[in-house]
Amino acid sequence: CPVVIMERPGGPRVTENLDTSFTPLPEDAISRAFIEPMVQVIGEMHNLGIFHRMIRPDNLFWTGADRRDLQLGDCVSSPAGMTNPVVFEPLDSAMATAAGRGEGGAPADLFGFGVTILALLTGHCPLQGKTDEEVIQLRLQQGTYGAYVQHHRVSLTLMEPLRGLLNDDPVERWTLDDLS
Repeated sequence: CPVVIMERPGGPRVTENLDTSFTPLPEDAISRAFIEPMVQVIGEMHNLGIFHRMIRPDNLFWTGADRRDLQLGDCVSSPAGMTNPVVFEPLDSAMATAAGRGEGGAPADLFGFGVTILALLTGHCPLQGKTDEEVIQLRLQQGTYGAYVQHHRVSLTLMEPLRGLLNDDPVERWTLDDLS
């Protein structure tokens, strides 16, 4: 029986549950506390050939009581992408069974990164309350960016990164260099 021992995060999760809403973060806090440090962390992981595959709000922790900085949670206690909700998976792996999603790679991490930015901005998981089948159907009909953003107002500063990170074509999806 494998055992994984990790240091306990210094603060609470951003949200305990992806089915409930939480307080949205201001755009400057998303940039400072999430985008900038995570680009560096994910870049270092990718350079080592490690892919997170669980970048989402319920796997983000505040580092302290002041709720200024965020840290990523676990990515080693289950197979890559297996426990990730369909909303946080690129379209190709979202349509596969959870056990058949494969290792993924940088494009899968960057897609989850983009969905997490949108969730932090809006205070809830995109397409909250929809079934996996409904999520996939909407994404196929409208494209992921259109299905996820819908009526939410996104500033010009974040619109382009979100369009790039939520691109359904992994070849055209933004890279860490693009995001930097």
